[in-house]
Amino acid sequence: MDRGVTATRHHNATSTYGAVVTSPLLAWYMNRVIRQDGPSFQKWPHYLEPYERHLGRFRAQEKMTLLEIGIDDGGSLNMWRQYLGPRARIYGADIVSNTKRYKGDPFYGSPEAIFVGDQATDAFWTDVRRALPPGSIDVLIDDGGHTVEQQKRTLEEAWKLLAPGGVYVCEDVHGGSNLFVAHVVARYLRRPPPAHAPGHIAPRLPWGALRDEVPTLNQFNHPQKDATPNEVQAYVSGVFFYPYMIVVEKLRVPRKQLTGHLWAGDRTTSWRNKPGARVGTSGQATAPPAGATRRASPAGASPVKVRSMSSFSGWG
Repeated sequence: MDRGVTATRHHNATSTYGAVVTSPLLAWYMNRVIRQDGPSFQKWPHYLEPYERHLGRFRAQEKMTLLEIGIDDGGSLNMWRQYLGPRARIYGADIVSNTKRYKGDPFYGSPEAIFVGDQATDAFWTDVRRALPPGSIDVLIDDGGHTVEQQKRTLEEAWKLLAPGGVYVCEDVHGGSNLFVAHVVARYLRRPPPAHAPGHIAPRLPWGALRDEVPTLNQFNHPQKDATPNEVQAYVSGVFFYPYMIVVEKLRVPRKQLTGHLWAGDRTTSWRNKPGARVGTSGQATAPPAGATRRASPAGASPVKVRSMSSFSGWG
């Protein structure tokens, strides 16, 4: 008990959320540690803050569905019930067949069902899809076997099962050389360029740089004349890394385009448009000409002028 209370106090002291009373999950955890009642579970206390950041909005929903893989003694199912409320549909999964007895038991949060099997296998996911078809899950948490094969398969299946606006979480990705972390980075953020046959001439941008051919969240080829996002940019809201935890959020509405800018202020008065401005390799001015001064806006003029709204398209 002392170790749990110490960990909780430390988390609270370093948390941007401040007092314990502002964090329902942390307050619940502290009460469980002190009372030592209910089914046991294991979570790093610092997981609770990102959980509230990404899952807090689901507490206000009329209905939501959560699946947690890796439920051990069933304590986390009880936690999700307390946090998400009586209308949430909570499912669990584990490789241990004895966990099936948690189904419908209030002691374990009254889960709708418990799936049993190895999350790396086709049979397991076939069983899950019978009850939870694609697009039906709001939150999928992977706290299962922790092998990279299981984690990779679960991420791929989760993306099909998640509803628009859904959240995928993988816990316990320990170590700076963790292979699943490397997989997530490669899948969403940074991949090597594709291999080409000998003699292939790689496409280049107007100023000579190689064209970015890899469909990642950050794929960019300035100027962005092609308004269509790639398959990652169209559906991924963001990828979030926390100590030992990865979160991927799905957009509620797919992005339609990524072109355009939001401009604040009157660019016609900018020193960038003045004779003598030094222009960098990207085509942008890098410094004002000697003696340049900014012109004040006319009296009564609006301080902000929006020049383009196209970047708003697809916000979800």
